[in-house]
Amino acid sequence: MVRAGRIGKLVSVRVKLLSQRLAGLRQSTDQAPPPELDYDLWLGGAPQRPYNPNRAIYHFRWFWDYSGGQMTNLASTRSMSLHWITGVKGANAVTSAGGRYFLEDNGECPIRRT
Repeated sequence: MVRAGRIGKLVSVRVKLLSQRLAGLRQSTDQAPPPELDYDLWLGGAPQRPYNPNRAIYHFRWFWDYSGGQMTNLASTRSMSLHWITGVKGANAVTSAGGRYFLEDNGECPIRRT
């Protein structure tokens, strides 16, 4: 319907990502990586940092060295769906806002608590 123009001419599209997430990470100290994790391989081209459970496996999303928070975790899927629906190859402009204003943990990227 959208691509066929049945709803009229598409001039603007907005996507909003709201998600329920934990209110921050548990504080964790640097430590030796677990024996089953090849931490150097896991880091790949990212900067060398001491192992911290919050920087590995799932929670890596909250550190700029490895990710960009929910924008690179979930919003990319929403964007791909939007491109498929509209037939547009990419956005002309993108705006994002967020932060870690009240969290007291070692994460860096914005996290939304709704």
